[in-house]
Amino acid sequence: VVVTIGGVDYNTTVNTDNTTFSVLIPAAAVGVLVDGSATASVSGADDAGNPFLADAARPFSVTQTEADTATVDESALANGT
Repeated sequence: VVVTIGGVDYNTTVNTDNTTFSVLIPAAAVGVLVDGSATASVSGADDAGNPFLADAARPFSVTQTEADTATVDESALANGT
């Protein structure tokens, strides 16, 4: 799975539940994010090699923690909410 935010690709893998995933975005990239709307694209291929792509612009908030991470809710991208 590749998550693209702000034109930058972040590679990750689907969790063992075969439904969800998470992606770590470097602190330098998180530092330039502000509350508002962002477009994220998710792309990849299933086990049979069939490609998929989902794009969505969604409101989000940035929460910095000690590790300077942000969370993108991939379920909102997948179901369009």
